[in-house]
Amino acid sequence: MVASFTRLCSVLVVAGMLTACDESVGSDPSGPRPSFSITASGGLTANCGVTCSDAQITAVTASGGAAITLKDNGGHTGTLTLSGGTASGGLTANCGITCSDAQITSITASGGAAITIKDNGGHTGTLTLSGGTATGGLTANCGITCSDAQITAVTASGGTTIAIKDNGGHTGTLTLN
Repeated sequence: MVASFTRLCSVLVVAGMLTACDESVGSDPSGPRPSFSITASGGLTANCGVTCSDAQITAVTASGGAAITLKDNGGHTGTLTLSGGTASGGLTANCGITCSDAQITSITASGGAAITIKDNGGHTGTLTLSGGTATGGLTANCGITCSDAQITAVTASGGTTIAIKDNGGHTGTLTLN
């Protein structure tokens, strides 16, 4: 008798990538395995106009699809598009009633499906990935004489890394897996 192996897959294909497969039946698990990965493209570099020197990202949000929406204090919107996964949640910065300078100050992840986003008002939001995980990120730091650290850019060019920049000249990388 020949052993048989059946791979049962619940398939969702986004840009040609298999995102879910359950190998629950069979006796030969040595067959080829699907490759899971999320890639990203697009993004936003904050721009608040020619008379403004304080450009900053003010929102990072998603609603369950492949698009992560980014907003800046100049009224611009950018889209970080995921391939092979989706995202939901996020944070729109809010620093209180007496503050007119709400900004994202941190975007980090530690290997799970959650990306943590913080603002200068003490709020924390979570962007949750479906179909992958993330590591890395950046907490803004503009130096010891600066009290206004902020994220100024979130961009990607089709690979598994998202570049994050702050107003102190630092760059961090959020790596998607």
